[in-house]
Amino acid sequence: MSSYDVVIPIYHPVKFEFVRQIQMLLGQSHLPGKIILMLTKEASGVDEKELYAWAREAEEDRGLSPETVPEVEVHSLLKTDFDHAGTRNAGASFAGAQTDFLLFLTQDARPLTENLAGKMKEVFEREPRVAVVYAKQVAGENAPEAEKISRAFNYADRPLLKGKEDEERLGIKTYFCSNACAMYRLSVFHHLNGFEAPAIFNEDMVYAHKAVQAGYWIAYEPEA
Repeated sequence: MSSYDVVIPIYHPVKFEFVRQIQMLLGQSHLPGKIILMLTKEASGVDEKELYAWAREAEEDRGLSPETVPEVEVHSLLKTDFDHAGTRNAGASFAGAQTDFLLFLTQDARPLTENLAGKMKEVFEREPRVAVVYAKQVAGENAPEAEKISRAFNYADRPLLKGKEDEERLGIKTYFCSNACAMYRLSVFHHLNGFEAPAIFNEDMVYAHKAVQAGYWIAYEPEA
């Protein structure tokens, strides 16, 4: 079975939210090999020791056997060194030797089902030209109405495959992709030299553009 690792940039985490996210990752029907946490440190903030302890708490709550628990790694960087592209590239460099896919999440993203990773992997296995799959995003119950409308517009119920042949029809939407929750084919990620760094935003869409120009597809999976 193909394997995947998870990369999450972390900054000023809230314990309850962090533990909940890790619990939901550990509840996936397809467990990751590693959970790689890229911690941006500040003198008054959470340190590596605390983050490891919180991760262990999530593991204990899930009750997984030791041999099935994914390895959790915490890698620290200074705030002055953080970069949306470069930090994610650094996280990717810690992927396991046998890893096929990388799932990038933001620290506020929560899988809604236990099939998130499985559904995304199915797209890759079905479509060899796919470089990246991004998941559906659902606004929280208390989110502003404008945010709910925006999410519903950008994350519809129909799956998409987007490539160079769609540029004239879709324009810049051809490259729409979100690292809030997106899985990358690691071999292609390495072939394309990862994200263009430095980048303060839109590293995901810049990568998608690069992938499309190289002949790959961008996929959207609404069941993920």
